[in-house]
Amino acid sequence: MKRDRGFYDSNILIVYLFKEENRFDMARKVLEKHSVRAISIISIHELHMHSVKLGVEDRFTKVQRSSI
Repeated sequence: MKRDRGFYDSNILIVYLFKEENRFDMARKVLEKHSVRAISIISIHELHMHSVKLGVEDRFTKVQRSSI
């Protein structure tokens, strides 16, 4: 059953977007619960910093551009 709205912390998004093996399925289930999803600008910054740390900033930039 999908609930209407979800406001996500960067932790759940990092697990999902960077496919952390031991917690990916849990993050996917949390994200599937909501039909409308939102994140804060702080979470976007944290995702960017995580992508820089992992050396995948180019992927972050592509996702960021496609959502504008």
